[in-house]
Amino acid sequence: MVQCLSIDPASRVLELGSGHGVAASHICDRLTTGTYLGVDRSEKMTDSACSRNHRHVASGLASFHTAQVAGLRFDGLFDLILAIHFPPLLRQS
Repeated sequence: MVQCLSIDPASRVLELGSGHGVAASHICDRLTTGTYLGVDRSEKMTDSACSRNHRHVASGLASFHTAQVAGLRFDGLFDLILAIHFPPLLRQS
């Protein structure tokens, strides 16, 4: 999926439902001056994503947060927003 995205090395990327951080790894490998923010409602998934992407987190390229999407507030804009297998988008209300 990530291979199909137009990710510029300076892209600001938001992933809703970052899970284990698999997509984050592929995205961050394509960034140089951009940033990645992964959000997941599960602390367990956030911890897993941070562990998998520890070098990207340490370099300041990536950050992961545990939060419910409904309460999110962002300080900036994103060039790309990704939501793979994200249940709130799949619900028929």
